[in-house]
Amino acid sequence: MLKGLETLEEQLLRSVRTGRFPHAHIFEGPFGCGKKTLVDGLCRALNCTGEHPPCGLCANCLRYAHGNAVNSLRLLPEKNVKVETIRDLIEKVSVRPFDGGRMTVVIEAADHLTAQAQNALLKTLEEPPEYAVFFLIVERMSALLSTIVSRCAVHHVHPLEEEDCAQVLRERGVDPQQAPLLARAAQGSVGRALQIASDEAYMNDVRAVNAALDGVRAASDIPAAALSLCDEKRDAERTLELVEGWARARLLKEGVLDGGRLLGAVADARMKLASNVSRQHAMELMLFAAAGNLKA
Repeated sequence: MLKGLETLEEQLLRSVRTGRFPHAHIFEGPFGCGKKTLVDGLCRALNCTGEHPPCGLCANCLRYAHGNAVNSLRLLPEKNVKVETIRDLIEKVSVRPFDGGRMTVVIEAADHLTAQAQNALLKTLEEPPEYAVFFLIVERMSALLSTIVSRCAVHHVHPLEEEDCAQVLRERGVDPQQAPLLARAAQGSVGRALQIASDEAYMNDVRAVNAALDGVRAASDIPAAALSLCDEKRDAERTLELVEGWARARLLKEGVLDGGRLLGAVADARMKLASNVSRQHAMELMLFAAAGNLKA
């Protein structure tokens, strides 16, 4: 089972096993939250010949594990997917699998399809081949036509809790001491955390921002912390993202920070920086708002 997604995964696998699986699905959620991993498991289950799909042992499961998936079509992410690309995909879908199995069609970053491409896909979703199952993976469902959405089962995939994300990272070989920092910086996104872990400069920023904020014990500590956040070598937006992740974790684990007030403070800091307010002043105001329950 996928850590943090057990309930959704079990519900979907149950519908596969009972033969009540819809022909089209949308998986919406931020980058790295497990959408593709979840879809991959469903694709395996749909063509698994074992007693409890996906068994991981039958010939089809083993082919999938080795990158030789049967009856599988996948459109990889690209910007502004054009109608010609979708028409080519649909033509391949029209060929029935020779073994009588299910054809799985995965469209990654489906929110990058042009309106024309979506309309071309819509015709197939309206009258799909009985053997085909479509999976649309998106970060912004608002980018899809309402007619596309209405013909799909919609599943919202959320980032993991910090502790769950850290545990997954440890299982994937990340340094146990770094895993909590990465989980916090990535705000529960395993994929994002792994990206950060591979970027030493980013990791240095994570350590510096967390050290500055962890040192705030009273309102009188905020000016020094704000000054630490103003390193000119660090991108201001990256700093704000890391502050946001730190504050979310503090809210969930310690109950010191007010989430709504904090998110508003981060958004306000972005506007101030865009209006050429000094970086240190913007950071100080944000931290005072975020630490509203701390006393001098």
